[in-house]
Amino acid sequence: MIVRFLSALILALSAAYTSASPAFLALPSTDTLTLKLLNAPAMPASGEPLRYTIAHWPDGARLTSGTFSVADMRSDAQGHRMLTLTNLKPKLWWPSAPELYTVSIFRGSDTLGSARIGFRKFEARGGSFFLNGRALYLRGMPINPPGRGEPASVNHDRNYIDGYIRLLKSHNVNLIRTDGEDWLNACDELGMLVFQGNYGGAPGGRKSSSEIHTGGDIPPPLTSAIPAYRRIFADLANHPSVVIYVLTNEVASPRTYQKSLYLPFLEKIQKDVQGLDPTRPIIANAGFGEGLPSGGVFDIHRYAGWYSRTMVDWYDLGTWIQSARRLKEPFTISECVGAYTSDAGDFLTMSKQLSTMIGWVGAQPDPRRAAMEYQAELVKQVVEITRRFRTDSDPGVASTMPFTYFLGLSHATDPRDIIQKPAFDALRVAFQPVLISPECWTRNLSPGATLRLRLHIVNDDDDGRTLEAASVSTFVTDSGGNEITEPVTMSAPSVPYYSNRILDASVALPENLRPGEYRVSCVLSRDGKSISGNEFTVRVYSRPQPTQALSRTRALSLYDPSGKTKKALASLGIAAREVSSLTKLPETGVLVLGEDALGTSVPDSGQVVEFLRRGGRIVCLRQSPEIWTSKWLPCSVDMSANKGFTYIQQTGDNAALWKTLTNDDLRLWNQTGVSENKVPDVFPVRSILRLTKLEDLRSTRVWAATDQMLTSAALMEIYEGRGSVLLSQFACADRAGFDPAASQLLANLIEYALGDADPGSLDLSQPIQWGLSAFREGALVTNLQGFLPYSPTYAHDGSSKGRLASDHRIDGVTLVGTYHFTSNGWLRPIPDPKAEAWGVFFGRLPSPVSSFSATVRNVSRRSESLRLLLDHTEAGSAATIPAGGSKTVRWPVSHAAGDVRVELRGGQSLVITRTQFD
Repeated sequence: MIVRFLSALILALSAAYTSASPAFLALPSTDTLTLKLLNAPAMPASGEPLRYTIAHWPDGARLTSGTFSVADMRSDAQGHRMLTLTNLKPKLWWPSAPELYTVSIFRGSDTLGSARIGFRKFEARGGSFFLNGRALYLRGMPINPPGRGEPASVNHDRNYIDGYIRLLKSHNVNLIRTDGEDWLNACDELGMLVFQGNYGGAPGGRKSSSEIHTGGDIPPPLTSAIPAYRRIFADLANHPSVVIYVLTNEVASPRTYQKSLYLPFLEKIQKDVQGLDPTRPIIANAGFGEGLPSGGVFDIHRYAGWYSRTMVDWYDLGTWIQSARRLKEPFTISECVGAYTSDAGDFLTMSKQLSTMIGWVGAQPDPRRAAMEYQAELVKQVVEITRRFRTDSDPGVASTMPFTYFLGLSHATDPRDIIQKPAFDALRVAFQPVLISPECWTRNLSPGATLRLRLHIVNDDDDGRTLEAASVSTFVTDSGGNEITEPVTMSAPSVPYYSNRILDASVALPENLRPGEYRVSCVLSRDGKSISGNEFTVRVYSRPQPTQALSRTRALSLYDPSGKTKKALASLGIAAREVSSLTKLPETGVLVLGEDALGTSVPDSGQVVEFLRRGGRIVCLRQSPEIWTSKWLPCSVDMSANKGFTYIQQTGDNAALWKTLTNDDLRLWNQTGVSENKVPDVFPVRSILRLTKLEDLRSTRVWAATDQMLTSAALMEIYEGRGSVLLSQFACADRAGFDPAASQLLANLIEYALGDADPGSLDLSQPIQWGLSAFREGALVTNLQGFLPYSPTYAHDGSSKGRLASDHRIDGVTLVGTYHFTSNGWLRPIPDPKAEAWGVFFGRLPSPVSSFSATVRNVSRRSESLRLLLDHTEAGSAATIPAGGSKTVRWPVSHAAGDVRVELRGGQSLVITRTQFD
């Protein structure tokens, strides 16, 4: 009853602090308080005193009181009258103990104003943030209510707000971005740090026609901007939870910012805001400012692992960290991760998310599970990699703030109803104040192998204590939680507060270990009590065994000047007849072109065609993009270089080629070294293949895809006559014998070429469901086909992150025609919605057909027509689909068995969900 009464009392008292503009700013330190009058009535005559009181909240215990007059006050540069009180001895405001006080100023019996404050000192010094003199790593979560899809009723419900903030604190979050007095008051009371201000273009700014998506790159006049900024920060200044101010977000661009009008504008605004409130550090231009104007916070926005590149590219932060050190500013990442998921678990399909999300889950059997797993893994890796950067001589990253949807809020009216996604649990682990972070990039193992890992101990203890007399245990468990190795225990070194230490560990796996997925657990403990725990998974493979196909009489020839591929094949027990030249090809059999074998010498295209028509097969292993040419192939194939691709996806359902391997086996391969930027080489594929002509798709299958919207190939097969060319960009030979996944794939490639399996063109005797399964089945493999995946929430001309409660499934394709995506997912060009568009696919009819049907719906407000062309010839008449209607259109056709080209033409508001030949 007493607890309930006190809670009600605190809520009632808190309601008193939902006023509009404050009468004064109360700017505290640890033992001083500066009162700066803003909106008080006219000051009395010089001799008439004013009275102040400072009382502990909510019990009212008085800290101090006194009087002052105009003669005791001075004016700041902005003309505000101010008074500084010294030698105070308050209880300090900490996130773990958020002590609050009420400051009131009286004139006679009239109250000029009151403010609730916390005594604390927050500062940016060198490369770190300090709270009350103690260095503090900020564990941030920027996407929070209000305005994040939650029911409007909860935004002033203190029970909901308090429950939400307590939930975040229970997951080790200590910094958020939020607004509104109810939310800020709760943060003050519960000890949640806040960074806030103006998150967008400057108030009254506008966008330049020469730049897009820059948040307003033409600043407003200073005469209107300065008062607007003063109002924003006057409303925030009395909240002790607010520790960092933000002036703008992503204005101009990193490329143009230093030459833009915004830099001199923000220099003046930053100086003015610091004049109003000198107690908070400032991010002038979140994401794009990179520390300028200097004297604040060096902040970036980075989305490696989502829009572009991969999660391990987070090791490449050195240039930014060095730049921050030169400016002597804390280095923060106030947006990262992305990978936005809906309440249902789908990747959001809005805007630039579409092509990115398909690149990660487009061919996965369960896209929702895959999306949630990838989001969680990305969060874990980004946060832990950034926390490992700290050394005794460099504080590294001062704050990491994953910018993604960790929670499902759209239907929650009670904190207990909030959906907690796997990424939220990953955040809890990665944000542990004292963190044991295992670093291991050799996760594909054979029975009896030794697992080697590096253990990072990061000490950001909330109480600022040195970690002493601890130990680390590492052990392996199976899917049922049974330990399959004895724990390997080591003494942990002493780790001073705000420091890191590293231990190397190894665990021997049993020789009789069965293939499968295993969990490696690492526990940091003291006196038998766990301090920090973490884990990751490894995969154990059976050793590839030569099969009957590898011993058949079909000749296996190898062209391999370097000898690297010969050695790799020998490790698998595969022998081949070596050829020293490509001037004359074998009569029949299988020719293997070794990794990086095609330099100045390539086969003659005429000989290649004849070899293939006789039934020969060529396996072309990974080649260098610098010297690549496809002039020897039956069709044109471009090769694009990149720093690496992970999470390659199987397409086309080729069981013979993917024997014992799943999509999970094509994610991260064992590390072979590091780049000059310290990025570990774990990439199964470093360069990708793309067809340059749509018509070449008639004789091509893609067996493994990657990149934006899965439009690039890691493994493809080109058919000619009775033979084929298998083009692989997987780094198999480099890892054969070292990475069992790479070894297995290399064995599969050779066995597949020697065997009788010949899938040929896509079999069109079965219907095609034009959702994500079209990627999995191999019907949709390139943007050259003109089909654009469709979701009810997709909009390719906006910048929204998407509606969390919406259905983001891909449930069809629209006809668009020629298009491509930029590196971060924007559709270019945006097709003219009034123009007739097209989509094309190819396949094989095993027997004659007499009809073709398409299930279509029209999502526009006008009727649209749909036409069918087979092998460039229009079949029957155009069908009309009424506005908002859905129907299955059937055309009578007469087509013999064999290859066929199918083209649909019509309005871009038509959604094709299913096609079938009968």
